[in-house]
Amino acid sequence: DIVDAYITLIESGSSGEVYNICSGKEISIQWMAESILKISGYTLEFRIEQSRIRSAETNRVFGDNTKIKNLGWSQKYEILDALTEIYRFIEAET
Repeated sequence: DIVDAYITLIESGSSGEVYNICSGKEISIQWMAESILKISGYTLEFRIEQSRIRSAETNRVFGDNTKIKNLGWSQKYEILDALTEIYRFIEAET
């Protein structure tokens, strides 16, 4: 998806403009960690230590991909598929 987005920007993007290459979906770090655990077959218990959360911490972050989608780009791969592929690659290398 990233390479396709770069190609789209090279072919159709405007110099100096900012484009978000993202799914446009909000995904939590906890969801990603739990997904990797499911992929790996391991189990862990997640606990949030409230005392470690900073008051100025951003609670939610997700991108708006409207501008790059208007150039013809679209997401083809789901994050779970990417996490699975990355995990399997790293597992094979170790």
